[in-house]
Amino acid sequence: MHNLIVDFCKNSTPEKGLCLSGQYYELIRKVKDFNYKNIYNDDRITSYKQYSGLIIQTIYSFLRKYYRKDIADLNTILRRDSRKYPTLTKYFEEWLIKYSGYDEKRRKKMKCGNSIVYNIQDEQEFCRAIIDYIAGMTDNFTIKSYHEIISF
Repeated sequence: MHNLIVDFCKNSTPEKGLCLSGQYYELIRKVKDFNYKNIYNDDRITSYKQYSGLIIQTIYSFLRKYYRKDIADLNTILRRDSRKYPTLTKYFEEWLIKYSGYDEKRRKKMKCGNSIVYNIQDEQEFCRAIIDYIAGMTDNFTIKSYHEIISF
């Protein structure tokens, strides 16, 4: 890895852009060919992509149903569902507090210093907030959240 990085630095310039020597370019090409042949196109990966797609789509659809123009209605329904879905609703609500105008009082109490990113009263921005929230989930948290949705 060290030699690859050194080669990358030696062969790259502002004029040429990011470059590798012929030797390391060929090495990277062989590694990529190997990965596609033995990893990326493996049947287990294909099945896993379908499985993970189902999980992500389920979480997205579940959170999507919470969209309300009236933030007070959203607050009420999240609190109501927190008994059935404690993990997912708690952390989604915290996400909304941190990154939207969902609850300014609690936002100040949490000492959130970041800018507000989403206007969740806008449906498209609410959906973007969901997508970004899901993108930040760890695998274990995502699976836990999925099981919370599908369990009785």
